[in-house]
Amino acid sequence: MTRKVVWGLIGTLFFVVCLLATLPAKQLVYRLDLPANLQLFGVSGSIWQGKIQRVSVDHTELTSVRWSLSPWRLLTGKVGLELYVGNIRETNQVYLKGNAVMSLFKQHLALSDMTIRMPAQTILNRANLPMKVLAKGPVEVKLADASVQMSATQVLCEAISGSGQWRNAQVLAPSGLVEMGTFDATLGCTDQNLTIDVAEPNALNLSFVASGRDLQSLRVNGRFNIPADMPNEIKAVGRFLGQPGKDGYTQFTW
Repeated sequence: MTRKVVWGLIGTLFFVVCLLATLPAKQLVYRLDLPANLQLFGVSGSIWQGKIQRVSVDHTELTSVRWSLSPWRLLTGKVGLELYVGNIRETNQVYLKGNAVMSLFKQHLALSDMTIRMPAQTILNRANLPMKVLAKGPVEVKLADASVQMSATQVLCEAISGSGQWRNAQVLAPSGLVEMGTFDATLGCTDQNLTIDVAEPNALNLSFVASGRDLQSLRVNGRFNIPADMPNEIKAVGRFLGQPGKDGYTQFTW
């Protein structure tokens, strides 16, 4: 009797695995209770390997979202995903490649070997800036490792090891686009707050440390020294933020 029960359980498990292996992703995804700010279009493939043609989240468009799910991770109570978004050649769209591991029993997410690239304007639109800034150029973030705790209302970082770079930076002034070169940043996590540390050298002699739970809640402290050969419009923005000290640097905070 015991042997029959064991073989029955094995058979049932095999049937469930086969069912999941062939289950179309759209049968599962379209039954999920998704947030109002998240929309999915064109779901195809299986839950193990699938694709979403377009994702709209908070007015940001993601194209060609692909995933590969590891069945072995499920045995440890985790969901392991290889994620791909967009096309690496399209610098004006969001691109992502990396690994994500989510716990089935805890609200925990771990990221590794992840590259995220998006237009600078996408980030600036969400940042808590003292004035509107129109900019161009891709911002690329590389995460060696990141660990966050998730809840229904917020995401809290536990640990982050990463860097960011704004390449071919351009800012729109009344006289046209102003070339700014490259800005480099170090990413970290302190007291469950994301930290962004930008250091010189760069075109504005700018350095600052920003800290907050998300882009909209960032608190920024820094300084800059705008070179004399910068356009007058850029210098006017500098005067709006404050007056330089004896060393030529303007301290700012918001």
